[in-house]
Amino acid sequence: MRVLPILLFAIAATAEISIDPSIEWSVVDSDLVVRGRVIAVKPLRREGIAIYETAVFRIEETLKGPVMQTVRFEVVHAESQPWVAKERPFKLEALCFLKRKKKGQGWELRYDESDDLVRLDKAFLTDAGGKHHEGRDAVLAAVRSAIAIMPKNTKLRSLVVEHPVVPNPDAVANVQYFEVPIDQLLEARAHHLIGLKKDKLRYKGVTILRQFKSDQNVALLKKLLKSDAATQQVQSPHKWGVLPHVHDEWRVYWLRAEAWRILKAWGIQVSRPVLMEPVGGGATED
Repeated sequence: MRVLPILLFAIAATAEISIDPSIEWSVVDSDLVVRGRVIAVKPLRREGIAIYETAVFRIEETLKGPVMQTVRFEVVHAESQPWVAKERPFKLEALCFLKRKKKGQGWELRYDESDDLVRLDKAFLTDAGGKHHEGRDAVLAAVRSAIAIMPKNTKLRSLVVEHPVVPNPDAVANVQYFEVPIDQLLEARAHHLIGLKKDKLRYKGVTILRQFKSDQNVALLKKLLKSDAATQQVQSPHKWGVLPHVHDEWRVYWLRAEAWRILKAWGIQVSRPVLMEPVGGGATED
């Protein structure tokens, strides 16, 4: 799990959120995906608060990458006991996502053991579409499926999207953030969201569509420049770069505004639609 700062529009303040990899991104971002068991952990060195150890993983199935009997990888942590030592997983079946080291030979976890060394007896992963997969067989099936449809020899970028969390009375938020690959499946998801009735979901689809410039998507965004989706705000939202005349309350057409901003970013020449107007009539923004 990664923790990154993000600007929350609703409160206009910087907060920290956790970002989990989707199954698809874990697969795309890994050079080696294997099922097996940790059979040894050996200390390497310490650099400040960082502790380096080597884990030896006995491979029982190779899902992606070169076939080997065992693989050694580094575990870097700042705890007295990382997952591999604390949980003593030497007899526990696990799924491991590894990358080649940037310098020299060998392997390392993509990020850390919480994301990349998944105990299958407690497996719970989420795919790029927001579907949760729980349990050994369900998780392995989802990972194999993601590998089967993954484009070959293609470097993909990633995007952070939000999905509803599993109902939890102790949850502090009702969404969770996931890293997903920017691919045709994500573009198809954007089209699906835009076609729904709920404006908030349509807005999510529009923001995702920014990654996919095409004639089809240009035409789709142009249609949204006439969208009636709006909220009423007392003050001018400077997000839109608009400074209206003085009115107590304004209707903000945020869906058409986002579509217009994306078209501008793509270099498409379109007339600016009405982005704001006072509630009850009167002059619109300049």
